[in-house]
Amino acid sequence: MSFCKECGTKNADGSKFCEKCGSALNGESAPTSAPAPQPQRVSAPSVHHEAPKKGGFFSFRTMISSKLLKLMYVLGMIAITLGTAYAVMEDLSPNIWFTLGGFVISQLIWRVTCEGFILFFSINDILASIERELKSR
Repeated sequence: MSFCKECGTKNADGSKFCEKCGSALNGESAPTSAPAPQPQRVSAPSVHHEAPKKGGFFSFRTMISSKLLKLMYVLGMIAITLGTAYAVMEDLSPNIWFTLGGFVISQLIWRVTCEGFILFFSINDILASIERELKSR
């Protein structure tokens, strides 16, 4: 076994060139082709939810929809709660359990619907921040 004087890699006996860096072993001349480039580690861009300096709301680079949907979610939960309370007080339902079950199901459906829309618009925010990060490189 021989070791490369440049990078210290262990090479098989009889090798003329280093397997890692391509340097000549035992005084041989260097190969005519360049060694293969080493892969570079690329880190994922960090995700920041800040407004871009150019464009903003008028170029649709920053979406306000997710903030509006979060507000609508809270208002919808309040409306469902008040509607259920009204139905219980006015005896609009033949059974209290039917009313409470409808309350729980309505809350779940409203939450899943709003979360789906929020997720959709959050993906847009994340993609826009990745685009800004890649353009800054």
